[in-house]
Amino acid sequence: MSVGTPTSLGELASTSLDKDEFIPKESPKRRHALPAEQKEGWVPTRQRVDRAESSILGNALDVGQKVLMLGEVFLEFAPVPVLEDIAGMLLQIWDTLQLMNRLQCLRLTERCANILLSIRQEIHEAGDMVSTELTLPMSKLALAFSRVRVLLENLISFSSLKAHVKRKQILKQMAACNSRLQDAMGMFNISIQIRTLKHLQESNEERKKEAEVIIESLRRYNALQPTGIREEETTPKPPGLLGLPSTGSRTSLNTGPFKSPLSRSLSSTSEYHSRSTPLLPASS
Repeated sequence: MSVGTPTSLGELASTSLDKDEFIPKESPKRRHALPAEQKEGWVPTRQRVDRAESSILGNALDVGQKVLMLGEVFLEFAPVPVLEDIAGMLLQIWDTLQLMNRLQCLRLTERCANILLSIRQEIHEAGDMVSTELTLPMSKLALAFSRVRVLLENLISFSSLKAHVKRKQILKQMAACNSRLQDAMGMFNISIQIRTLKHLQESNEERKKEAEVIIESLRRYNALQPTGIREEETTPKPPGLLGLPSTGSRTSLNTGPFKSPLSRSLSSTSEYHSRSTPLLPASS
C-alpha cells in the first residue's frame, strides 16, 4: 500500500488480519523500542495518520504528543465538522499505539487511517456537502473507532503472560473491530451513492422547471407576434370601408342631396312622356 495515495473503499474491505502476526507486549522499559519487523510499517502508518488528520483539520500537522495535547483546539476549526470526533479518536488510537509493540495493532491503526482518508476523499468529491443521509454511517464509523481505541487501551495493561494466555480472545476482539470497520465503511459508501443520486435528481427537476418556464414564455411571445408585425397592424377593418377616409378625417364626402329610388323613377317617367308626346298646334 503506497503512502500518500487514497485507498478505495473496496480495497480496504479486502484487508484481513493474520493471526500469526500477534506479538506480546514488551516490558515497560522497552515500550518505545520498536522490533525490527515493525520498523518498516511504523513510518508508513504514521504518514497515513498524519495525512488523514491533515485532510480533515486543514493543516499540515505532524502527529505527535504536541498535536495530541492540542487536538481539541485544532478540532474546533476543522473544515469538515462531521469528521471531527472521528479524527479525534484516530489521534487517541495513535497515542495508545505508541505505548505498545504489537504488529497487529499497528495494522489495525493503519486501516483506521486509510478508512478515514478514503471517506474524506469521498466527501470532497461529493462537494463537501454532507446531508442527513450520512448521520447513520458516521455514527457507525465513530462507534467502530471507539471500539478500536478501547481495545488498544485495554491491551496496554496486559502483561506478557496475560497477553499470551488470552491470545485467542484478543485476536477475536481485533477481528470484531475489523468487521465493524468494514460494515461502517460499506454503509457509508451506499449512503454517499444515495445522496449523490438524490442531488442529481433535484438538479434535473430544477432544470426541467426552468425549461418549462422558457417554453411558456416563447409560446406567449409567438402568440402575440406570429410574423413580427405589430399587434395594431393585425386588426382587420370592415370590408365596406376599405379605401375610404376614417370617421375622424376632415375630408367630407360630397354626395349631394339624398334621393330615394322611387323619386328617381318618377322623374325618369315624366321626362320620358315629355319627350315622346308631340306638341299640339295651338288652337285659333
